[in-house]
Amino acid sequence: LAVLESQAMNPIPLVSESASSSNYLSLRRLSVWFAEPMVKMRVMAVLVEKCKVLRLSICTHSTVIRLFNEFMMNLLRCV
Repeated sequence: LAVLESQAMNPIPLVSESASSSNYLSLRRLSVWFAEPMVKMRVMAVLVEKCKVLRLSICTHSTVIRLFNEFMMNLLRCV
């Protein structure tokens, strides 16, 4: 997070300027930083949707909440 903040503070160089310092936050870098968390969120969304559709006894509301809480805690630890 500190790396993202420091890169966000650096201005993006113009095309006419030499880009010798590549220590700025570009959309490409931002997408790389968020690629893995986005995949994990999609997997969690699919899990929740499947539990809604299937209504299995093992996938009760409390189980989904517990799984979601565990997933979010792991995701926050990674970030």
